[in-house]
Amino acid sequence: MCDLLYVLRHASTYLPPLNADLVQSLATRLARYVEGSLADFFSQPTNVALDARLTVFNVSALGEELWPIGLHLIEQFVWTQVRWHYVQGSEEPCLLVVDELWLTLRSAEGGAFLETVARKGPKYWLGLAVASQEPADCLNSPHGLAIVHNSSTHVLLAMDKGALRVATSAFELTPNEVALLESAVPGQALVLCAGERMFLDVVASSAERELFDTRPAEQAERNRQRRRGLLKPTPEPVAAAVETPVASHAPPSPSSMSSERSWRLFDDLEPDDGAPIPLPTWRRHP
Repeated sequence: MCDLLYVLRHASTYLPPLNADLVQSLATRLARYVEGSLADFFSQPTNVALDARLTVFNVSALGEELWPIGLHLIEQFVWTQVRWHYVQGSEEPCLLVVDELWLTLRSAEGGAFLETVARKGPKYWLGLAVASQEPADCLNSPHGLAIVHNSSTHVLLAMDKGALRVATSAFELTPNEVALLESAVPGQALVLCAGERMFLDVVASSAERELFDTRPAEQAERNRQRRRGLLKPTPEPVAAAVETPVASHAPPSPSSMSSERSWRLFDDLEPDDGAPIPLPTWRRHP
């Protein structure tokens, strides 16, 4: 891109007669990605190991004008990796997981990319899993509807009446299923797979809830309990062994240090005084 920018800035020397305003406009827009605020992001190869078992692309911080470029780079990476493994004869499945699908569908490039993955991905051992809290926005999009029709498994969680009206038509829900989804609590879901329909109730353990619960009130309450000594981390299991003399000032093990850091990660989330009103918690008996 540096060479292209140089040519555009010296168009009279390297290019035939062109619209000077158009050439200047292209040079101005390209300069941002070569020597401007985004030069460190686009002007050199990535320093991320792209051959890892798990690669995460976080595009939430990209501005609206950068979405097409960011999605183009992700699309090129995904298809290059998948097709290269396919040509090499690899039969190892790969899964592309997209959270907040409605956000990706806001751009035509993102919707077209995911629709292509849903249609052609299985040929290259590439699967697609998407999740969204705005089902109505996804189902009203042509690309979103194509992704739904090319999916083998659908998991529907609690919805409001507006989203249920769209989902009823897309998934051919019965009146009983609509009533169940309208009154569903966290952990309940309707699963549609292989022609079967089943309403499930998933009960998470306290350890699992602590891992995935991101509600600020829940996190703040757990942090206050830890500071007061009411909640202790679960000790790691230790294999039985014969007692041997141990130095009284032995250095802490890396695992215990890591565990301690993880428990104190949100200690400064908020002060002890002025605790927020706790949110209602849904509990179901097994």
